Amino acid sequence: MITMALNTVGADCSVAIIARDKAVRPVLAYRSKHIGVGHAEHLAPMVTACFAEAGLAPRHINRLALVNGPGSFTGLRVGLAFAQAFCLPWNISIMGVSALKCLSVQYDPEGQKKLAAIIDVRRDELCWALYQGGEEIAVPRTDKVEEARRAINAAKVDMGIGNGAHLVMESSKLSPQTSMQTSFLDMRIFGFWAADVNPQDYPPTALYSRPPDAKLPGGGTPR
Repeated sequence: MITMALNTVGADCSVAIIARDKAVRPVLAYRSKHIGVGHAEHLAPMVTACFAEAGLAPRHINRLALVNGPGSFTGLRVGLAFAQAFCLPWNISIMGVSALKCLSVQYDPEGQKKLAAIIDVRRDELCWALYQGGEEIAVPRTDKVEEARRAINAAKVDMGIGNGAHLVMESSKLSPQTSMQTSFLDMRIFGFWAADVNPQDYPPTALYSRPPDAKLPGGGTPR
């Protein structure tokens, strides 16, 4: 099983190619850049560099795992469009997984804690979800900071993760990574996890923290 994992929804642009059944060198290639914006310009060259390093071609990929939000609207669309165009000629399965789920996998790989994954989406709002035993027990939602604080503290979680956790939780319940206010997603860890799940459980649809600001003529919103 060869899996390619992509993230374009935040300030980082990241690519990993994982051979799940190879114990000697499971990470075949990895690239990550903290770019802020400009994912469209960086993503394809990074993927090309990973293929060169791994000695593979697109036809060798069995599964593409994509972080599908929440995050930058433009970055998210770049990732989705690239994934669909890349996979169609080779009939590669695509799966889309939220950044919140990725955080839970990254910081609780054994599924031993009750977690709140919390991302600051600006405008005094947080996008958050709850996980217990590795399963999602509260689906992603976007609330004002004070409303999120009440709901998350009422859930009595063991730990908060993500760059918005420090806004709603006591410092004693923050992971060391959260205390540095990071929401970096490691595509190597995500790629390992994605190789072991059913992609049909994770359709490649966009997860937006709020409706897009752009409006179509007549008041509609772009899809």
